[in-house]
Amino acid sequence: MLVFVYGTLKHDHHNNHFLDNSPYIGQYILPDFKLVTKYNLPAVLPSKGDSVRGEVYSIRAETLKELDRLESNGVYYNRLIAHVKLDVDNDHLEPREVYVYSGSPRYWNDALPGFKGCDGVYQWS
Repeated sequence: MLVFVYGTLKHDHHNNHFLDNSPYIGQYILPDFKLVTKYNLPAVLPSKGDSVRGEVYSIRAETLKELDRLESNGVYYNRLIAHVKLDVDNDHLEPREVYVYSGSPRYWNDALPGFKGCDGVYQWS
């Protein structure tokens, strides 16, 4: 199974150790979501026309359970199934189905907008 990460789980960030035994697949774009931040933590929320840059990893069921605990699945974040596309200008590639942890609207509704790169894609640095 695949997971899309966009914040503290990305390479060189403090929670990436949860993915130590998970193969890195590549950099991908999550369409129709925006990045927001609250208390210096990121979340993605549905937003038509926006997109978020992140990384995709192949994970096992045990890792998914660990990520559910880390992300407080069902409280601060909700694990969803979404489709991502490879972060290259290559429209003939099929989108990949991934798990993504989206911010719970009741917690993140007052969050600040995240950073957009010069290409207009949200990204967590």
